[in-house]
Amino acid sequence: MGNDTLLQAAVRLRIRQLLQDSLLVPSECLGVDLVENGVIDSADFMELFLFIEEAFGIQVEAADLVLENFRTVDQMTAFVLSKVAGEATPVNKTILKNCGS
Repeated sequence: MGNDTLLQAAVRLRIRQLLQDSLLVPSECLGVDLVENGVIDSADFMELFLFIEEAFGIQVEAADLVLENFRTVDQMTAFVLSKVAGEATPVNKTILKNCGS
């Protein structure tokens, strides 16, 4: 497993933990579109942004606050990886493809 894949897996795992521990998202909901299925509401999003900033040492900018960055665990993972790498949003399609989306 390469370093990129390990980093991707670690980010995905941490996001899953944040969702479960901080926002009380049931594990069975982690594989679905959290917005479309009503798992996360607007108040949860504000908390999620803050948790992601703190957990990964990144800053979520106003331009980043688009649903496509936060609908699924894979999209959140891609967003965090792109921010860590210094890339701009929207979601990096290459990373999403590697995540199996």
